[in-house]
Amino acid sequence: MNKHIKNIILYNRKFTEIQSKSSAQYCIGLAFDLKNKASQDNSEAVHWYKLAAGQGDSRAQNNLGCIFGNGHGVVQNYDEAVYWFELAAEKCYSNSQYNLGVRYGHRVGSFKDYTEAVRWYKLAAAQDHTEAQYKLADLYYRGKSVDKDYAKAVDFYNLASLKSNKNLLVKLKVNLDEMTYQQLLDSKYMMQELGGISSRSGYFQSTE
Repeated sequence: MNKHIKNIILYNRKFTEIQSKSSAQYCIGLAFDLKNKASQDNSEAVHWYKLAAGQGDSRAQNNLGCIFGNGHGVVQNYDEAVYWFELAAEKCYSNSQYNLGVRYGHRVGSFKDYTEAVRWYKLAAAQDHTEAQYKLADLYYRGKSVDKDYAKAVDFYNLASLKSNKNLLVKLKVNLDEMTYQQLLDSKYMMQELGGISSRSGYFQSTE
């Protein structure tokens, strides 16, 4: 075991014996989780995460959702993943709100629900979750599970770009010629920036 991780586990175990704090339980769970990245058995991390999650620790609840959703050292169980994500998401934990969007957007058969996916992406995006904003921008651009809306696509891409230091002009694939005059007016970003785009930049080009 990595010496640094071992020290984290020992320190936090002493802390839990004294005060039984969920934050210490979460740290132990995280240490075991990191230690067992390549392991087929992640039961130790699950044990400590559940202790913390039982006390309302959103981080532990979210990580349990990830473990069960990805089948990391446990039997993969989407229902249990969603259960843990929802506990944290209802307390406005943005990572869990985003993860619910991913789960509902990518699950198969009767479990797939794009309306729910968009709802959770919007809640996460409202808390400045960058990946949720990118997801919404893409959905609005393609018109998948929402009405196609280039103005909203532009604005969500811009919001995400501001925090990720990625250039909007590189990521966005919207052809300005496809946008109506009203859509340009509706886009707060475009109203601020359109005048700064040169005449030769008739569209945003992706380098991908």
